[in-house]
Amino acid sequence: MKTGAARVRAGQASILLVLSIDVRRRIKRPFHAMACAAVAAHHAFELCAGVGLVFQHYIGLRPSVALWSGVFGLWWRAARRGTARSEPALAFGAGVGLGQALVHYLAWPWVRPGVPLLGEGTEGMPRRYMPAYNALLYAGMAVSIAAIVREVPRRHRAWSALGLLVTFPLAIDARHHARWMIQQAWRNPAWWNRAFMETRARVEQEV
Repeated sequence: MKTGAARVRAGQASILLVLSIDVRRRIKRPFHAMACAAVAAHHAFELCAGVGLVFQHYIGLRPSVALWSGVFGLWWRAARRGTARSEPALAFGAGVGLGQALVHYLAWPWVRPGVPLLGEGTEGMPRRYMPAYNALLYAGMAVSIAAIVREVPRRHRAWSALGLLVTFPLAIDARHHARWMIQQAWRNPAWWNRAFMETRARVEQEV
């Protein structure tokens, strides 16, 4: 005969099972959805930390927000629906998700040789943000790899490879972005470039 605690645990397990089935029904490609969420969180983290957005130095803040909002909206919708037609795009997105995190460890110095953790000055961020930032990048790589392994058919994995490759030029562009942000923080101080007022000296050494 079950005790009260056992009934509670059984009830909790049943609820979790129902929720997992419901999530699986609602989101056909959950790992792709998590990859999308991780990349979106990465962009949001950088913007809120005061280091701007990818491509902002080309098109400005508002167009960048509109661009990435549209990209993430379409990506999430494709992951939720999970149709055969969207498989190449999802495969490409998973490659981009992996590459955009990995490229940070190519573009910026590690805290010490042999330890793949980013330190102060990465993207212009102060040291206090780095534990969360490193965790976010590693989580993004993990879910993107899971999406490629679990949800990308073998015939579409070339799209993932292409998505990975197109992110590597961002290693060079990241330094261009940092130099532009330093100039903006000096000439036009604003909430979206405030981190560079704190880390300017360190970033100037790196770029």
